[in-house]
Amino acid sequence: MFGWLDTLFFYDWTVSPETWDFRIDSVPQEYRAGALVKTYEVSDPQTVILHLRQGVLFQNKAPVNGREFIADDVVQHFDRLLGKGSYTKPDPLYMAWLYNYESVTAKDKYTVVVKFKAPGAMNELTVKEMPWNQVEAPETVKDGPITDWHNAVGTGPWILTDLVANTTMTFEKNPTYWGYDDRHPKNRLPYADVLKVQCIPDLATALAALRTGKIDIITAINWQQAESVAASNPELVQEKLPTNGATLDIRCDMAPFTDINVRKALQMAVNRNEIAKSYYHGTTEGTPVGIISLSNKGYYTPYAQWPKELQEEYSYNPTRAKELLAAAGFPDGFKTNVVANSATDLALLQVLQDEFKDINVEMEIRTMDPTTFQAYVSAGKHDQLCWTSSSCGVTWPPARSVDQGHSKKATNYTHNNDPVYDALVEKMGTTLDATEPKRLSIECDMYALSHHWRVNVIPINTFNIFQPYLKGYNGEGLTFGETGYFARWWVDQKVKTSMGR
Repeated sequence: MFGWLDTLFFYDWTVSPETWDFRIDSVPQEYRAGALVKTYEVSDPQTVILHLRQGVLFQNKAPVNGREFIADDVVQHFDRLLGKGSYTKPDPLYMAWLYNYESVTAKDKYTVVVKFKAPGAMNELTVKEMPWNQVEAPETVKDGPITDWHNAVGTGPWILTDLVANTTMTFEKNPTYWGYDDRHPKNRLPYADVLKVQCIPDLATALAALRTGKIDIITAINWQQAESVAASNPELVQEKLPTNGATLDIRCDMAPFTDINVRKALQMAVNRNEIAKSYYHGTTEGTPVGIISLSNKGYYTPYAQWPKELQEEYSYNPTRAKELLAAAGFPDGFKTNVVANSATDLALLQVLQDEFKDINVEMEIRTMDPTTFQAYVSAGKHDQLCWTSSSCGVTWPPARSVDQGHSKKATNYTHNNDPVYDALVEKMGTTLDATEPKRLSIECDMYALSHHWRVNVIPINTFNIFQPYLKGYNGEGLTFGETGYFARWWVDQKVKTSMGR
């Protein structure tokens, strides 16, 4: 988390959560607002002009010492990410998303011009995304990320004052911060004087600290842990956050999975309703979904509106699954294998292993450590199935979600090699019609569903649990927007005192 940095754009906090679900990573461009950027204009399909907020100061900390934030800082930031100017190599973390950036230049002290290689309606949203828009002071970096926390200087609401590796990060309020609370425009941010982020690797220890009030919030807790906390500490507040569900990615170019009937049979062997009820204890729904999260309203077709035949193909029906296998030449089933990251949910994978046995498919589970697994599947060395956790009900922006199935991407673990799907994904990035990305997202999702490249389980939920005296937090997800969230949090001392904390 980079609490000392600001972003060019942030979420529009004047938008009601009923209008858009801010609990997920995906927020359409119409629900984003300028942060370091005050106003902007799309001068043509390949050019976005940013007018920066004037009078913004970097934190009064060496080596920057409180100087004004200007357009050249944005230019140098993107030069570093793209490997341009004085920087010798691009940042590999972001190049998968910045491939269409041609140049970022300063028109004057407060105006930045972003040029794209190809025109497209999605260019405007790309400019507004937060992961690559957190602008550091160029004096603090060379090639690559900051390695010394003492050089962590930005324009954000927090000044990093202490860091103990793998233990704590301590921030103090930036007294020169420019920002005000959108929902309460007279209130200058941040509200709190000190922010401390603790790294507690042992979950039991972290939950004990939450129960006793030693920490104020804990994130990404599973349903079992959330139920335990609810039983022992009903006073704590819980927010349910949509999360990507697991999938079995199928090697569609390898036997026996070149036959779509085999892929359909695996799909119909999964009892999603029972998994939702028993495995997830009713904390999620058993309704089938595609790539796109149900929280991305308008970017997918709900299950109730799927064609009847497709609904049946995603319904639990082991008898029909056996018939499909027989039609494909496997009346007695077959043996297969799946490679799995040892850090993922292997117990759920074993549930699928048992369900496949009911249709006479014997699936061997081969586990690997995370690094080995990633290298193995990215190189296409798996020859049957691989177990992933980012392809079902994905909460990312839809363009990024569907892109991972493009045949030329390293994330295409299914090796579908489908030119029709590729064309849809590519059109989503190049169309000049601002309404087309939604339609194309729906089409990509339905196309992938109908071809059964993956066995989708169900999307799940995690839980953020926090003290009732923590105010200003409304259940939003905590990813790249942490700076903006934490600045709006405050502690109700009366409530805290009444709890004996």
